[in-house]
Amino acid sequence: MRKSLSIVLTVLLATLPCLSLGAAPAMGKVEGTVTLSGRPLAGVDVVLLDASSGAVYRTRSTGAGSFQAQVAPGQYLVTTENAKGLVVGHGPTLLPVVAGRVASASIDLLALAVPLGQEPPSASPGEGIPGSGAIGFSPELTCFVAGEFPLLSALVTPADKVARVRVYFKSALGDAYYYVEAGPGESAMTSAKLPRPKVEASPITYYWQATFTDFGEVTGHEIVADVVESADQCGDKVVAPFGPAGPVQVFSAATGGAIAPAGFAAGALGAGAIAAIVAGAIGAGVVGAVVVVGTPTPGPTPTPTPRPTPTPTPTPRPSPTPTPTPLPSPIPPDTVPPVSPFQ
Repeated sequence: MRKSLSIVLTVLLATLPCLSLGAAPAMGKVEGTVTLSGRPLAGVDVVLLDASSGAVYRTRSTGAGSFQAQVAPGQYLVTTENAKGLVVGHGPTLLPVVAGRVASASIDLLALAVPLGQEPPSASPGEGIPGSGAIGFSPELTCFVAGEFPLLSALVTPADKVARVRVYFKSALGDAYYYVEAGPGESAMTSAKLPRPKVEASPITYYWQATFTDFGEVTGHEIVADVVESADQCGDKVVAPFGPAGPVQVFSAATGGAIAPAGFAAGALGAGAIAAIVAGAIGAGVVGAVVVVGTPTPGPTPTPTPRPTPTPTPTPRPSPTPTPTPLPSPIPPDTVPPVSPFQ
């Protein structure tokens, strides 16, 4: 029996083609880092797309922002997948990968101001993802002056891991939430300027939300602010400082529609603001911003250009009928003198 099995195996090995270890397809390696404004970013899904075959390789960045992947040789498009409104700001357009070698790719993400679906917060004060950070106020601003830009401030920690900060708000005229992007302020604070509220919008409800480079989030509690005609009507409430004049980009938190927030002064979109919104929409696939500015001054009514009056064509006069010229009367024969042949 063993002899028969040995013979069969010998025949099979003789008929199969010889395969060497070198015949297996060699792979290349991609290594790199993912950052946000130069800071390492963890938990980002990096996608490598083979431009020729369409093969897709995925990997994820670590706590130091580094990532690596084994891929087949080829030309690769490099991008990321995330739901935080982050897009590739700087990175290789086309990454060549060679078998047996390491290709390097550094990706720096850009926080794009695009609308993301957001419901009113249900978290208690200070709640969020453990270890992600905190939002503090000192003090809470609970009174806005109508017609002025409320300037809000908060202490967001840890500051070196902040990816983006937003302030969500709504007026008493509706349940729709809007938001503005916050940025660095004075004394390590984060500041945000709201559009100018109207008195009929009182009270204004708002809250802060911060996203960190590890994709942790923390949501502050809701704060209610009255809207009054003048600061002396605030009583014991803390008046919000007045922000500088200038446009404010406001986004719809629910639909992303380009609509002025209810209860706030709104004006026309400036050319620069439209360009910024369109650029953001192209990168994110959505449009959802409106710039809130002062009431625009109507331009002068253009003077209509008078149409030229056509020159009338003269009516041709009829040509006069010519009068016939009378022929001379014939001379009678008896009065004609004789003709001499010698004349």
